[in-house]
Amino acid sequence: MKAVDKIVENETINEALSETIQSIDQIATHHSIEEVYIDNVTAFKIDAHYIWYRARGIITAGLQWGSNSDLRNDYGAEGEHEFDFECDIPAPVENPEELETSLIDLRVSDGGWYDNYYDEAP
Repeated sequence: MKAVDKIVENETINEALSETIQSIDQIATHHSIEEVYIDNVTAFKIDAHYIWYRARGIITAGLQWGSNSDLRNDYGAEGEHEFDFECDIPAPVENPEELETSLIDLRVSDGGWYDNYYDEAP
């Protein structure tokens, strides 16, 4: 199972680095993925066609509000934030090490980024 875990980990990292992650993209003007840390990989479902693997972990993203010009003129800001994520990847039952990458589902939690954002101060 360790070999499959490593394959799932690598494909999850590739997905996080190659796709625009909408839930992070909505938070800041610009973002970059700095690090992808995977806590664990599990096989969570088996159906007639696929074994479904789930990778869970943390994505560290660099966030930028405003343009590079805004930053130079002290109108922008930069920061870093960690986001929890889950990534589901199926593999055919007959070949559990051959991932079906066209069906990858990467979900990133906004980490409560907007919680209480619009609340009035007491």
